[in-house]
Amino acid sequence: MIDYESCKPDLPRLPGAYLFTQGETILYIGKANSIAQRVASYFSGRQERRHIPVMLRRADSIRWIVTENETEALVLEANLVKKHCPPYNIELKDDKHFPYIKITTYEPFPRICIVRSVTKDGAVYFGPFTEVTKLRRIVSLLRKSLRIRTCRRTISYHDNQRPCLNYSMGICSGPCNSHISHEEYAKSIDLVQSFFSGRRREVIARLTSQMKECSERRDYEKAALLRDRLQDIRSLTLRQGVDLKNPSLHCDVFASYVGATHSALTVMMIREGVIINQNNHIYGRDRWDGADLAMIVLDYYQRSMSRIPDEVLLAPEFEQDLHALSQWVETYQGGVTVKLPRRGEKYRLVQRCAKAARLYLSQKYLNEYPAIHEELAHVCQLPRTPKRIEAFDISNLGSSFAVAGMVHFFNGEPDKQYYRRYKIKSISGQNDFAMMMEVVHRRMARLAKAPADEVRPDLFLIDGGKGQLHSAMEALRDVPDPPMIISLAKKEEIIHSPYADKPIALSDGHPVRRLVERIRDEVHRFAITYHRKLRGRNVGRSLLEEVRGIGPQKARLLLRQYQSVQRIAACSPEELAQQPGITEANARDILQELREFL
Repeated sequence: MIDYESCKPDLPRLPGAYLFTQGETILYIGKANSIAQRVASYFSGRQERRHIPVMLRRADSIRWIVTENETEALVLEANLVKKHCPPYNIELKDDKHFPYIKITTYEPFPRICIVRSVTKDGAVYFGPFTEVTKLRRIVSLLRKSLRIRTCRRTISYHDNQRPCLNYSMGICSGPCNSHISHEEYAKSIDLVQSFFSGRRREVIARLTSQMKECSERRDYEKAALLRDRLQDIRSLTLRQGVDLKNPSLHCDVFASYVGATHSALTVMMIREGVIINQNNHIYGRDRWDGADLAMIVLDYYQRSMSRIPDEVLLAPEFEQDLHALSQWVETYQGGVTVKLPRRGEKYRLVQRCAKAARLYLSQKYLNEYPAIHEELAHVCQLPRTPKRIEAFDISNLGSSFAVAGMVHFFNGEPDKQYYRRYKIKSISGQNDFAMMMEVVHRRMARLAKAPADEVRPDLFLIDGGKGQLHSAMEALRDVPDPPMIISLAKKEEIIHSPYADKPIALSDGHPVRRLVERIRDEVHRFAITYHRKLRGRNVGRSLLEEVRGIGPQKARLLLRQYQSVQRIAACSPEELAQQPGITEANARDILQELREFL
């Protein structure tokens, strides 16, 4: 283990890279504007990265390399990490698993390939890409639409080989049999390169111009072929990109999100106002906790085979590295502006990228509930992240057998030892708001008398809309340090949070919506099961008399006619409306109320 006190006086207060080593083995490489201050932070006892204490126990010495400025330190760190692959640096040492587009321009008739590594073979590369399935679909459509060959034959400029099946199917232009000239084939390859470079409007404009020229020459067959290609490219652009209505916007956007167990980095590529690609990277918190962001940007561009666009937009967490990155980009490729936008369209793009990183992380780890609970706290603007959630639901039919259920979830899983059932005691008549207030009040009264080590909820989830939520909040008004509270409205599946400015509507697949719906469904099942158990065999005339529009006399007549409530609920509104004193509108209301509880 390193004797920090003995090496402390020798550490320079200058920019450079530092290396933690065990013998001749390099364990960790970092960069700093002041090596002495940065190394001191490792021994402060406040390390959040779990792998750092392990690394410090193994390391027996510290080495350093002084540079002229922070930018040189950044480049040096990246180069050293690539060369030595230290075990405790972030997992950007090798990204061969991310695919690239390769266009074999060293061949007379180039092909489009998807490859996992980049070599200096004279080909043109685009990438890396993280959405592999989407990438395969794009390449397949481009091959078919532009009739690019897929075979691995060696083809010269004037070959006369037997064409393959793809030519007969109309998805290859047949260069092996000289069915297309080298010049015409090269035009298709130029379109592919323009497409992957982000110049999609240019591709569409060129195809439109060529189609009009063929039409004017009355070459209608070729014009029809170009029209079909044009439709394919347009549909691909709509599926693949989000048009921002600003064709002059060419930029890359970087944002990160640090979750409970993992961290995510998202890079959005915007060309001609269209989001053409989004790269998402996920790392364990023990490997990367959001630090060393500058090295990630540098590493991304050194591995990418595309030019850096006009602008690079960074999220606020990159602020301390802004100057170093600006200098490096200017050295690496001039004419690029690195910005940290604070307002306007570009700031909204950064926010969008940050949201994409957060959602990608939560979607990727749907069963990692700490991350989903963090997302719940974010979307509902809760003061803190909940771990224990209790949900409440009322179940009644009129004023009979009114009950409530409460379920308890810990880290996304039901904890049934804390489930509770309530009979409504103080409310007469059908008043769901007052019943909810009674149940929440009784729950808090019991917690107030419980021992200090009693398990307590962090969040109440109320089944209902604003009315039920406000009733529950009223019950919490005089409670010191009450649980946080939200509600989930039926049908619309809208979350109401008193901490947010407006109701929250989430998409069907959103992990937070899945979580609250799952908890809501469980409390509804628990409450209605208790309700049915209490009703037992008393579900006959007394239950019918509680339904709006049915009095004692009608209840007797209906039971005499249908023999049971179940048979009444099974009939149609038209059939029920044939009974004396019941209109069709009446019948629909009666059946809806009965079927909800049977």
